[in-house]
Amino acid sequence: MNSNDRFTVILKLIQETHDKKQKDYGTDEDPFANITAAKELDIEPWVACVLRMNDKMMRLKAFIKKGELANESVEDSLLDMAVYAIIALTVYDSDTKYYTCRYCKGVYELGGHFHECISDLNTWDLPTS
Repeated sequence: MNSNDRFTVILKLIQETHDKKQKDYGTDEDPFANITAAKELDIEPWVACVLRMNDKMMRLKAFIKKGELANESVEDSLLDMAVYAIIALTVYDSDTKYYTCRYCKGVYELGGHFHECISDLNTWDLPTS
């Protein structure tokens, strides 16, 4: 398997990891309920993701120092970090209604009219408020 094929497999694993864990943590109304619950403690949900990613980083640092982990594999920790990073991106811009196209610099409402650049998602910047 070449590197690109492996990358694609890992992307699928990230999706599967999210889907599997969402069943335990999310709800039908809010797939990120465990993350958005951070608002109850006046913590931005994306910050809660960063904190969870830090937990995984601490686990990886322990592996680097000790050469072993007792409860979770390196691969599982890395997959969890990837999922948390994507969730952080999702909740970070969840209240944003506008996107800026990198190509034409136009600002467009999410869900608004069709823009010719939308077919190439690589042209889209992170949302602006």
